Amino acid sequence: MNYAGEVVVLDSGSHSTKLGFSGESLPRIVIPTRYHGRRPIVGGRIDLWDRVQEMWLEMLRRDLSVEPGDHAVLLTESPGEEACDRERKAELFFEGLDVPRFSLATQSVLSLYADGMTSGIVVDVGEGHSTVVPVLQGVAIPSAI
Repeated sequence: MNYAGEVVVLDSGSHSTKLGFSGESLPRIVIPTRYHGRRPIVGGRIDLWDRVQEMWLEMLRRDLSVEPGDHAVLLTESPGEEACDRERKAELFFEGLDVPRFSLATQSVLSLYADGMTSGIVVDVGEGHSTVVPVLQGVAIPSAI
């Protein structure tokens, strides 16, 4: 099946990375977030930027069998991500991986959307960190996290 033009969804955490395509209910691939024996993401935050770029490129090509330049990418992020990190991610995908379109979305908001809701409280327990995120009409409330 040819997925050219489909949106790739990439959800990387401290422990595992999930890859797939938008519109599908489950990720195609779930693999450990490791690159050459190192963890580029620690506590939900990128610690090794050069390694995470190489890791994502390899995962897209080898594991998902896509060329980044042929697909838009939706990357999930933790709530309260710093603006400088968000900018660096966009730079990495546009300039480093040459994607045509790129978007960031908060994991908590996407979890509610997946269940057909726009408001609620999301409890996200991961290996590196846990969060409780109130979401109102599709927007995470940063002052309450």
